[in-house]
Amino acid sequence: ASYGSYAKVMPSSIPQTPWSKYFIDRPNAIEPWQILRHMVEFMPMDLLSKSAPFLLANIFPGGCDVIFCRNVLIYMNREAQARVLSLCADMLSPNGLLVLGTGETVPRPSALALEMINSKARIFRKITKREALPCSADLLSKSSSYWGSAL
Repeated sequence: ASYGSYAKVMPSSIPQTPWSKYFIDRPNAIEPWQILRHMVEFMPMDLLSKSAPFLLANIFPGGCDVIFCRNVLIYMNREAQARVLSLCADMLSPNGLLVLGTGETVPRPSALALEMINSKARIFRKITKREALPCSADLLSKSSSYWGSAL
């Protein structure tokens, strides 16, 4: 993974421009440009430890734009999978991407504020609160201005 050679499974939901901007197109794979490799952090971590959320929050205070958690969950029981998925979802920045292995999935993505954007590549996107509840605040403000102090 740290070398950064990936199979050519380009999600149709992501425009071609970002791929060509950051990746070199090889015959059977795509590889990130060197400048992108320097922006990626690889680290060993016990995702099931009680300190993992605190460590990650200190290392990535603004959250992560992309988390690759490929072929990790298949070695865990369901309870451990749920804990790791929750941790990953919490660590994603708004609209951040979670990439799982092809044999892995999120049982209830909406419960973690995730939506699947590419089922073949197992890519999920973090839904912002506004997207998850699109009209709650707007509806309340419109109602109070319409009904005045009656609410």
